[in-house]
Amino acid sequence: TEGPAGRRALTGLTEGPLRQTNGVDCGVFLCATALHLAFNAKLDTVTQQTADYWRKRIAAKLLDSQLLV
Repeated sequence: TEGPAGRRALTGLTEGPLRQTNGVDCGVFLCATALHLAFNAKLDTVTQQTADYWRKRIAAKLLDSQLLV
């Protein structure tokens, strides 16, 4: 659907904003959320408990020069 100024609007987001429970995982949450939104995936796998998994996955993709999930 179209949002303001003809830009694509996000739809189907039923979850509230994701928040880390510490002061160090904000970048992990940002990158993991961006990946999920880019691929229209559910955000339920991005939690504080899975932050280590996402940190390692993002680092591996960056070191391997692959940005696709």
